[in-house]
Amino acid sequence: LFIKGFLALAAFGFVLQILGLAPKTETPETPKVTVQSSTTETKEETSESTEVTEPSSEKATYDVAEMNVKITDSFNEAIQFNQDGHDGYEWTSSIYEIKLKDNGAINATVNEHFSTLSDTKKTEVLNSVSRMVNMVVFLETEKNKSYFITAYDQAGNKVAQSHMTNVLKYNFE
Repeated sequence: LFIKGFLALAAFGFVLQILGLAPKTETPETPKVTVQSSTTETKEETSESTEVTEPSSEKATYDVAEMNVKITDSFNEAIQFNQDGHDGYEWTSSIYEIKLKDNGAINATVNEHFSTLSDTKKTEVLNSVSRMVNMVVFLETEKNKSYFITAYDQAGNKVAQSHMTNVLKYNFE
C-alpha cells in the first residue's frame, strides 16, 4: 500500500513537471526531465522576449479581426445588460465602439455622454473597457494583460489616452 501511494505521488509530480506546474526547486527531479525542463525554460524566455515587443506578440497570438468580432459581441451583451438594469454596466452608455488594434492597443470611440463625465468617471469607463477586452482576450488566449487605450470622439478627435507607465490612468484632452 505504501509503495502504491508513493508511485501515485511520483506519477502526479511527474505530470505536474510535464505541465510546467511543479516547482523547479526539486533537485532529484531535474535529471529525469532535463529535456522537458530546458524546453519549458526556452518557452518562458521566448514569451518574456515577446512580451517586450507586444505588437509582434499580439499578431502571433490571435487574429485581430476575429478577436474584434468577439469584443463587439461582448460589448453588445454588456449594453443589453445595462439596458436590462444590471449594475456594473453603466459604462456602456458612454461608449460607441471598441476596437483592438494590430499592436495590441485599444481604440475606444466615445459618445457625447462621455464628455459630460468627471475625469474620475471617465477613468472608470475606460478601465471597464479595458477589463472587458482583457476578459475576452483571456477567454480566447489565456493571456492576461493590461491594454493601452486611446479614446476618440465620434468625429475622430482624441479625447483620452492611457499613461505609458500606468495604463489604468489617463490624460484627458
